[in-house]
Amino acid sequence: MIRSIFYILICIFISFSCKKYEEGPLVSFRTKNKRIQGSYNINEFKVNGEDKLIELQSSGADGTYEFLIVDGDNYIINKYIKGMDPIRSTWRWGEKKEYIAFGPKHTPTYGVIGYSATWTILKLTDKEMKLHSNFIDDKSYIVNFKKIK
Repeated sequence: MIRSIFYILICIFISFSCKKYEEGPLVSFRTKNKRIQGSYNINEFKVNGEDKLIELQSSGADGTYEFLIVDGDNYIINKYIKGMDPIRSTWRWGEKKEYIAFGPKHTPTYGVIGYSATWTILKLTDKEMKLHSNFIDDKSYIVNFKKIK
C-alpha cells in the first residue's frame, strides 16, 4: 500500500514538473531564478544555423555576461568585454518564464545605447542556458551560454 502511494506521488510530481524548455531539463530542484543567476561565457553562436562563434570572438563582441537578481525584483545583466566599460542592461522574465526580454543598455561612457530584444529559452540548467531569437532581419539567432561561476 505504501509503495503504491509512493509511486502515485512520484507520477504526480513528474507530471507537474514536466520539461518546460525544448532542450530540458526534465526535472529540476532549483528555481529558475537560482539557475539563471551567475556569470557566463558564450560557447555557441549560430545565425540561421551557421556557426558564427569565431566571428563573434574575433569581433571582440563576446565577453562575460553576469545575470543578477537584486532585492528579488531588479533583474540586471552586466556584460564585460576586455578593454571596454562594462555594459549594464536590464532583463525580465516573460510569460511563464519561457522567454527573457532584455532592456536598453547603459554604459558609463555613452549612457543608454542599444535596443530591447526578446529571446526564447530553449534550455536552462544549473550550468548552461540556450536562447533563440529572430529579432534582427528575421534571421534565426541561437546563443548558448556556459556558466563559469
